Amino acid sequence: MKKALVIIGLVAVIGGLGLWGLEAYFRSVSDHLFARDAAQVLCYHVHDMLEEGKAVDQAAVDNCLKMLYDASVINIKVTPDGTPTDYYGNRFHASWKTVGETIDVTITTAGPDGKEGTDDDIVFTYDLGFR
Repeated sequence: MKKALVIIGLVAVIGGLGLWGLEAYFRSVSDHLFARDAAQVLCYHVHDMLEEGKAVDQAAVDNCLKMLYDASVINIKVTPDGTPTDYYGNRFHASWKTVGETIDVTITTAGPDGKEGTDDDIVFTYDLGFR
């Protein structure tokens, strides 16, 4: 009887650890998808700001992210001091270049390792022609 209870207890513990591992995996996938979605939506908003002739700097990017977050359009983190970040704690950055009638907007965030310029960075680039 004791052996059966020990075996049942071990199976429960091992099964629980397996479920925790799955939960951690799906959380990391969803965190990445949330950041990519936020980068995509931000890309369109930055383009609109540029098209309207507005200045786009880090403060404008942060304000746009907070507005989208407050409106429940994107799912990001906001630090206690009000700084919007991805789920890994990294800030979103916007860059763009204009070629003729087209503007290419790129939104980046450093991804899980927190280092910019590595393979796990979240990058969304879209070229949108001015109307």
